[in-house]
Amino acid sequence: MGIRAFRWAILLNLAFSPLINPLMVEEAPQANYASTISSSENIYRDGNYTGIADGYGPDLTVDVTVKDGLISAIDIISHNERGSSFYMPAIESVPGEIIESQSISVDAVSGSSYTSYGIMNAVADALSGAVEAGSIEEIESPEHSEEATGSGRGNGKGLHKGNNQ
Repeated sequence: MGIRAFRWAILLNLAFSPLINPLMVEEAPQANYASTISSSENIYRDGNYTGIADGYGPDLTVDVTVKDGLISAIDIISHNERGSSFYMPAIESVPGEIIESQSISVDAVSGSSYTSYGIMNAVADALSGAVEAGSIEEIESPEHSEEATGSGRGNGKGLHKGNNQ
């Protein structure tokens, strides 16, 4: 291929590139909203459901509202978590993430891992009474130990049992 043909090939590629020519941009097919809102195949009955699981402390209790087959609200009814600076970030964000993703499997909040997993598992417990089709699996929680060594979104220092989470 000569230099002239090479130049023409480059010009044609640029002319038909969506990066250069906005007229060449193809629209993405419209996604089906119902299939994108849920990351699971579960179908839930409408109603209010209560679930209990252990966070850092025992008996973290939630009320889950299902409306039109979707998780529409999650309220923390009671808990025995300690140290509000540790548990509040999870209580403030994890329920919203579950509702947004329509999945109990969301990212745990760094520094609030036990509470995060407790909320996810309490919601799973509640939804086990609402599921019409599909299945609910418990989220594996980190073990309580002197120092957690997992790699998460945290600062790498690990959790210490003595920090009153």
